[in-house]
Amino acid sequence: MTDKKMKTGIVGTGRMAAEAMETLAGMPGYELSALCCRPRSLPQAQELAARYGIQAVTGNYNEFLEADIDIVYIAFVNSAHYEPARQALLCGKHVIVEKPMCPTLAETQELVRLAREKHLLLFEAVTTLHFKNFFKIRELLPRLGNIHHVICNYSQLSSRYDRYLAGDYLAAFDPQCAGGSLLDLNVYNLNFVAGLFGTPTKAAYHAVRGYNGIDTSGTLVADYPGMVAVCTAAKDADGDNFALIEGEKGWLRVNGPVNTMPSFTLCTDGQRQEFALDDTANRLTAEFECFAKAWREQDYPMAYSLLDTACRVMETIELAK
Repeated sequence: MTDKKMKTGIVGTGRMAAEAMETLAGMPGYELSALCCRPRSLPQAQELAARYGIQAVTGNYNEFLEADIDIVYIAFVNSAHYEPARQALLCGKHVIVEKPMCPTLAETQELVRLAREKHLLLFEAVTTLHFKNFFKIRELLPRLGNIHHVICNYSQLSSRYDRYLAGDYLAAFDPQCAGGSLLDLNVYNLNFVAGLFGTPTKAAYHAVRGYNGIDTSGTLVADYPGMVAVCTAAKDADGDNFALIEGEKGWLRVNGPVNTMPSFTLCTDGQRQEFALDDTANRLTAEFECFAKAWREQDYPMAYSLLDTACRVMETIELAK
């Protein structure tokens, strides 16, 4: 089974779907087999299908689910993740859902329950948890002693912000589409924290709100026993992106946003060590390699442990709200 390719169906034609197609087209474990879109997006879908050698293109989701595919990758807007994922699981398909898996904890837990019940793989496509640098950070944490502070920042001025200010806001700034900085950018910071420290005892979210109520930026403060984590993200400003973990015996700094995690610095006993373990420039490669490996080896325990983190993140968000 090691040479078998996972027949993959893509749902969506937006920026994230196109980036995933470009990544998967060059990976040996995947075969791009089908593409589903909203009917109005058929011309764009046909162009993408021609570019990446996808044979089946449709605007009908039920027809798409009847195609010869092993796994469905869903890259619709945040508010439209749950129902397509639920239908795919009910049809016996493995599923990858772009982050956030769902905008609510209840929907996330229902998809997890259904995947377990059907003995299917379900993944949230969030890059942070799959980097070699992340695994190394988790391994090195005990060297910091008791950890008291975690600070994460991911501020990236949106290319759509000027349009938003002009009154033309797309899904990224639409509350009805579960847009905003918390679910778009800060979810990476929260995965970093939850993946290392679990669920906080309490949390609060302090947001900068735009004219339509959307959080254009914000800071989530999470309390743990003996530790506080501060996670900031902005779509209305640029910033110095990093993550910093401070303990009684030293500190560790991720040099860049945690969704790419290019390198990190460990400082203990006054000595600094530099780590840059990921050997690919494509930030999506690590997560898709993980998904393909889990499918080949039928590693359900690993997949379900990742789902526990997805639920912890949504628990934190709902605590904060």
